Amino acid sequence: MAGDNMKTYIVVTPFFPTPDSYRGCFVLDAVKALKRNSDYRVGVFVPYQPGRPQPEYEVDGITVHRFPMLQMPSYFFNGLSNSLNGRLFVKTLEKAGIQASDVSVCHAHTSVFGALALALKRKNPKIKTLLQHHDLDPYTIRNGKLASWLPNLYYRASAARKVAEKIDLHVCISKAVERNLRHFPELNPQIHFEPYNSKLRKLKRFRTPAIKASEVLYNGVNTAVFNASGRTGHDGFRIGCIANFQDLKDYSSLLKALKLLRNKGIDFQAELVGSGGELQGCKTFVEDNGMQNMVTFVAEMPHDKLADFYRSLDLFVLPSAFEGLGCVYTEAWSCGTPFIACQGQGIADYIYPEDAHLWLAKPGDYKDLAAKIEYYIQNRQQQRLCHPVDIDVLMKAFIQKLQ
Repeated sequence: MAGDNMKTYIVVTPFFPTPDSYRGCFVLDAVKALKRNSDYRVGVFVPYQPGRPQPEYEVDGITVHRFPMLQMPSYFFNGLSNSLNGRLFVKTLEKAGIQASDVSVCHAHTSVFGALALALKRKNPKIKTLLQHHDLDPYTIRNGKLASWLPNLYYRASAARKVAEKIDLHVCISKAVERNLRHFPELNPQIHFEPYNSKLRKLKRFRTPAIKASEVLYNGVNTAVFNASGRTGHDGFRIGCIANFQDLKDYSSLLKALKLLRNKGIDFQAELVGSGGELQGCKTFVEDNGMQNMVTFVAEMPHDKLADFYRSLDLFVLPSAFEGLGCVYTEAWSCGTPFIACQGQGIADYIYPEDAHLWLAKPGDYKDLAAKIEYYIQNRQQQRLCHPVDIDVLMKAFIQKLQ
């Protein structure tokens, strides 16, 4: 990549599709949009565990370079290996023929990867470092078996703050994420997810990070793929959801809401797509309540079938209680299917305040969720969004601000 005047934009991320899995496709879509709408030469770097080297590969014309990165088991004292990982990352770039002097932007995804961008900037202070946050937990304090142990919690928060304060620009996928980034560890009254809030209460004396700058960049939709073209009619009313079966997605509230609708004599078919630790419990709930003829489970949806799935629905419902944004909402909407979500989540940015009572349920309140689903079934009101979803529109605006 050296030897010409083209500016180099480095993306370093734990999220990216592989030849075997399309998980992380939202970063791939962003990289492709960046290439389409700028004159940057883009390099993508994805880590592997030391001692388990992985070859570079290609996805949709994007070459993905691999580099060794020591990540702490279960996020224990997360950040302890930042210095080592920074050196390993810079060394990998040099092996790939990329000199720090050729790099204009280093865009890292998730808090600990910001240390890699800063390591590169130490080689070339002119590099602009970006750190993108995809979660309502921007400092990564929630996960891990010993996440609540105070020494571990304080170390992780301190290491993440040290990195965050040096980053030139923080990129947040919603205003809710940006708020949690800038006001950490202050409790957000809109967030009622106790596994996160319990950690914040333990950090009440922790100094709030001094963030240099932040910008909201919504996860855009590739409208060439996700669009309403090809929607066909069908019998009955179809409800769908795609999410991992874990506590924060709150499938429990969705199933309880569907039970209420069934008990009121409302006819529907629901298809729930995903896997995870709470899947069996959800299947048991459906069986115990005799809902097998109305609710079906699908383990996984191939990425090239997603748009057709969205188009087959009348309503997409995901009552997540801790969601930075949720690409599935805007993908569904782009395919002509409105969505119902929860108050206080990132996707609330897209809903006009005067329409919130139609589309945003109270977190954990299955009766309110059922009422909103029922109202839509009866009224079929149009859903308006107050921001663009097209990834090219969003990326063009972001690049202009960046330059």
